[in-house]
Amino acid sequence: MQLVRELNACFRDGHAYACHALVRAIIDHVPPILGCQSFEQAASSYNWTKTDKKYVQRLLEFKVQADDVMHRQTRTSRGVITRHDLPNSGYMNALLRECIDRLQ
Repeated sequence: MQLVRELNACFRDGHAYACHALVRAIIDHVPPILGCQSFEQAASSYNWTKTDKKYVQRLLEFKVQADDVMHRQTRTSRGVITRHDLPNSGYMNALLRECIDRLQ
């Protein structure tokens, strides 16, 4: 939950790169909650509703962009990532809702 709180604070304050890193961290932390070894496995094998499966697939696709944000080497030109490049909040909400349900 601390990662989610920090994500909300970074989003509010406009820290796009931190938001990308935090979404990636959340994605990496949830598989064990869902009984999976990886987020790829959770996205493909977990028993999602039809809509939530589509949302989670979008988050899986986002991992490439988040990896780029975290691992691209420093450049002299200004970064182009913004908060608008983050996944839709509904996708994260669906994932987190499922995690909360599993933990209760």
